[in-house]
Amino acid sequence: MENVRLGQISEYFQFILIGISISLLYHYFLKKDINTANKNKEDNIKTEKQPLTEYSFEQENIIVREQLKRNYEFFKDEGMSIIKNSFVVIVGVGGIGSHALMTLVRSGIHKMRIIDHNNVDSSILSRHAFAYLDDIGTPIVDTCKSYINKINPLIVIENLKASFNLNTANELILKENPNYVIDCLSSAEAKVDLMYFCKLNKLKLLSCFNATGKKDPTCIRVTELANIQNNSIATNIKSIYKQKYDQTIPKVNIVFSIEPETTSNNEINGINETNENLPIFASIPAIIGQAIASITLTDLAKVPIEFNYDILDNNTNNKEQTKGISELKLYIEKYEKYETRIFKTKQEDINIDFDDYYKVLNLFNGVSSISSLTGNKMQFIRWNPEDKCSKNNIILATSSELNKHLKLKTYKEVKDFYEKDVFDKIENVLKLV
Repeated sequence: MENVRLGQISEYFQFILIGISISLLYHYFLKKDINTANKNKEDNIKTEKQPLTEYSFEQENIIVREQLKRNYEFFKDEGMSIIKNSFVVIVGVGGIGSHALMTLVRSGIHKMRIIDHNNVDSSILSRHAFAYLDDIGTPIVDTCKSYINKINPLIVIENLKASFNLNTANELILKENPNYVIDCLSSAEAKVDLMYFCKLNKLKLLSCFNATGKKDPTCIRVTELANIQNNSIATNIKSIYKQKYDQTIPKVNIVFSIEPETTSNNEINGINETNENLPIFASIPAIIGQAIASITLTDLAKVPIEFNYDILDNNTNNKEQTKGISELKLYIEKYEKYETRIFKTKQEDINIDFDDYYKVLNLFNGVSSISSLTGNKMQFIRWNPEDKCSKNNIILATSSELNKHLKLKTYKEVKDFYEKDVFDKIENVLKLV
């Protein structure tokens, strides 16, 4: 009886052992299958991601052409070829610069260098094209590059965390000879140095003023720095440029707002935009940045925008003022031709900027410096024929007065020819310029 029971127990344990063995084998093979599946999944993911970094030449052309299909329709093959092969440098990739950068990258530029010494902070998140909360504390140039590579992994982008100044200019800007330089700096002093450096090295430069205190998107304009009047940033930059370099303001286009300035704006214009207390409406930096990108792309592709408005003053609706601007431009054009023809002065040696002409015009009340007459045939002439062309040596005269004045070859002849009160008046006014 006991033998029977022991046999039954033995069979029972055998069944249990068989069950445990089966269970262990099941779990072993199941885990192996899962691991194999996961490995295959990872391999598939890697296989799917691989083309993002290793395109063949044919694949690159297909992908780029598809991504930029509408750009090719606009600029055609020739224009897009120029854009693709251009090298653009952006100095300052904060609120304005990041938006310019984003559009340039999405429009086919394949080689860029971005320069900025700042880190991402919370105050810039409201207006930056790329920065997120996770990026706080990260160098802005690193943040920009990481997101740019997601947009276009083919782009060659050099990100430099550095401050621009004349000591670093050769390394930061001139290296590899860029086709286009974009100034989105917030410091007036740095802007002036960059303008000087680009003029010295004959680099194409596009600049902008900050968006502090601006809210009206319809007030964004583009014109040469010399044409901008009644703007505190422009005045500050011109003043610094003259003091530092004693040269004519360079011919550089500025993207800026003609929205009237308030007292508080005047107090803060020219101060570094990174000051978190400055009032900045988030959409305006983006609009200025997009305008910069549009001008850059059309310039590079040789289909430049023709700006069909006159900008000298914020009050552009004043018809009398607009008329005065047109007349002044005509006076300047005639004077530069006169200097070149009569005195053989080279264009680059006419060191008189728009502000100086404007001041002379106002000091003489817009009438002839000699007779106080007015007319359609007014123009600037050189006062002292023996002295060089300068802002302190030009007066306004009618065409008949010009013809008489041209016969005077020395300063003594000028002094003897005019009545004493006329001569003294002109001399005293020219001291005020």
